[in-house]
Amino acid sequence: MQMKWRRIRFLVLAAVALLLAGHGLLVHLLAGRLEAGFADWAAQRRAQGWQVAHGAIQADGWPFTARIAVPDLRLKAPSVVLAGGFALWADRAEIAIRLPRIDRLAIDLPGMNRLSLPDLDLPFVADLIRLTIPLAPGEPTRAGSLAAEQLRVGTPRGASVIGQLAIEVAASSTATEAEAALAFRLRAERVELPPGLPPPAPAFGRRLERLLLEGELSGPVPAGRGTTARAEAWREGGGTLRLLAARLAWGPITAETTATLSLDEALQPMGAGRLRLGGAGPAIDALAESGLIGRRAATTARAMLPLLPRAEAEPDMIDLPLAIEDRTLRLARIPLARFAPLGWPAP
Repeated sequence: MQMKWRRIRFLVLAAVALLLAGHGLLVHLLAGRLEAGFADWAAQRRAQGWQVAHGAIQADGWPFTARIAVPDLRLKAPSVVLAGGFALWADRAEIAIRLPRIDRLAIDLPGMNRLSLPDLDLPFVADLIRLTIPLAPGEPTRAGSLAAEQLRVGTPRGASVIGQLAIEVAASSTATEAEAALAFRLRAERVELPPGLPPPAPAFGRRLERLLLEGELSGPVPAGRGTTARAEAWREGGGTLRLLAARLAWGPITAETTATLSLDEALQPMGAGRLRLGGAGPAIDALAESGLIGRRAATTARAMLPLLPRAEAEPDMIDLPLAIEDRTLRLARIPLARFAPLGWPAP
């Protein structure tokens, strides 16, 4: 009997050892695949005109994660990707596959980072920055999500903090005019705005409680390397940007917007939509107290509020049409702001 139990214990221990060895081999193979995949990705970007540089790659991860660490990662995109190009520097990028979800790739940026745009430099750091990309064998990646917590960004007007940020993007290369070539969703919560913002920001406070943007870019998106030519072809093909939902909670203001936008003959935004606004009375009071509008104008505006149309489902919210034409934003046909023209690179 004792010999039998010894044999059972031996078999159990041998099975556990084999499982651990197999698990370790799997993690090692996945880490090797990650390193090879990153090298292929960098080679493809360089062939497309990108600049890619980094330090010595380190592979690790145990027991449930296969990971490579890429120190001093530097990416610079050509101007065909974005007018003027952009650059990203990351002190350290960690690329991982976490078992058992081998169909997802996670990219973390745990250190200091910097995003450089034309005429704008944005250093940033966060408690968590994670880009998640679904993996499908033999297919190019066309979707991804970004999650960040306590994201701290340096701007020319001072530091900004975003308590929680989530961005989701999905693209389709075969979308027709009636289908979404690009769908996106952005949600931000507890946003501390930079202290140096111009009016009317100080009147409403530096904290945005919630911001949501959700929309679709219709297809087809033309192929090619020229940004301006692609925009013209997209416009001629009936391309539109549908803003399915835009919600804002900022100080006394709550706002919801839906709109459909396109490009005019000068490749400038044009379109129409609806704005539902809550807290208009307190917002007028805040603007008056900050001196941005006079007392008489505030009194007149408050007297007009009961005359404005209301949303059917929410009678406390004002419901007004908005339009963008000739680079001018109009609310209920009243011009509110004129935008600077969008700059497009020469062909």
